[in-house]
Amino acid sequence: MSRPNTVRPAQKRRSPLPAVLLSAVVTAGAVAGATAVFSGRTQQTTEEFAQKLTSSLNASGVVTAQQTGYQKGFASSTQTMTVNIAPEDAGKPVQLLVTNHIKHGPFPGMRGVGQAIVDTDIRFADAQTQAQFERAFAGKKPTIRTLIGLGGDTSTRIEVPGGRVTEDGSTMTWQALQGDVAVSGQTTTTNLTWPGLKITGADGQGELGAVTLRGSTHRQNEQDQLGTGTSTFKIASMKFTSAGQTVRLNNMEVSGDSRLSDPEHYDGVVKYTIGELAFADKNLKNVQLHLGVRHLAREPLNRLLGLVNEMQRASTQGNSTQAARTPDLTPAQEKQLGQDMLALLKDSPRLTLDRLSLTQPGGEILLTGQASAPRMATMTAQQLELLTDQPAVLATMADIHLEAGASEQALTELLGLFGGRLANLGGTLQPMIEQGYVVKQGDQLRTVLDFKDGTPTLNGKALGD
Repeated sequence: MSRPNTVRPAQKRRSPLPAVLLSAVVTAGAVAGATAVFSGRTQQTTEEFAQKLTSSLNASGVVTAQQTGYQKGFASSTQTMTVNIAPEDAGKPVQLLVTNHIKHGPFPGMRGVGQAIVDTDIRFADAQTQAQFERAFAGKKPTIRTLIGLGGDTSTRIEVPGGRVTEDGSTMTWQALQGDVAVSGQTTTTNLTWPGLKITGADGQGELGAVTLRGSTHRQNEQDQLGTGTSTFKIASMKFTSAGQTVRLNNMEVSGDSRLSDPEHYDGVVKYTIGELAFADKNLKNVQLHLGVRHLAREPLNRLLGLVNEMQRASTQGNSTQAARTPDLTPAQEKQLGQDMLALLKDSPRLTLDRLSLTQPGGEILLTGQASAPRMATMTAQQLELLTDQPAVLATMADIHLEAGASEQALTELLGLFGGRLANLGGTLQPMIEQGYVVKQGDQLRTVLDFKDGTPTLNGKALGD
């Protein structure tokens, strides 16, 4: 007899929904916890940034800023500030209302991973001024967006739309500006570009070509006031025409470079370059000025800058409308100031003229040199204090060395550009050559000016000999 078939009941399939819900709850809890943590971190980060910003603005004496509120939420927060701009001899200050709309991490605004995204909105407190501002940009708004990373690094994107404004018969039209500022640890990098603007009116017209700003600065730590790095500011062209006269400038560049010459000393150099400057019937080409400050003792310089910043903060603390009177130094600050100034002088810093030059059809005209005060290194603080009341004696402490070289043709061309007495100076070259003040080799002229112990000499000859 065959065994009857046994039909086993089918096992009920387990629904994945509870596991999904459990995972969702756990994930949501983790995100919520992280959001709460990042909310606290973001508040600290944004408030620290606001404090640094207000200190920098208040130090200008023209712009003051104050944080007015911070409304902390779970997924988003709002920070508000007021900024007052009061140029000298101006009437009522211009007040800006700054609002930071903050979305907290770890997934701020669902646009990436980080502590927060901050969108900054800037408005004029005066409704009429704000309306004019909106008309100038044809309803578009400048945007400033900052991403605060998980480690506290920030990346800010700035975009200002192009616009147009007409007032008192003059029209100004500008193109859109874009820029990025990134802060990673103690390193800050900046990259800004602006195609320029045009101005037309009854009195004339002007044009500004492309403008760029690029730089990178690195600080050793939070207490490092100066840091090291490079920056470059360029203007491709500027042109202004009025009453039939035109002033034209091409390829202007200003660059700076600060670095440690050794672990204890700073070197700083700033360079100015103009490719061409033309006005009236004059045309100067390849104008360069390179200035340096070298062998600055790092620690005392850092303390001096810290004291300056401290005084600036104290002068504006609790004052949101105008810069307050600079407070007096305390006895301890006065003592420290004297010690740091003495330490700077004892390390024999130098002011250098690395290059002052321009190019004429007849060749290049070049001036180089440096100034120092080595005898101050052996003086006491009391002796230095006495010198401040005796400027004539102070002048004798300086050592100045300058070297100048040019072709005779280039120098004559330069003096001729300005006419008058300068043009007549060319006639004095031959007597100076004969007396040994100027050395001539072929078409090249060279002279050396030294100022030491209060006595000037040219090519080693005392003036007047």
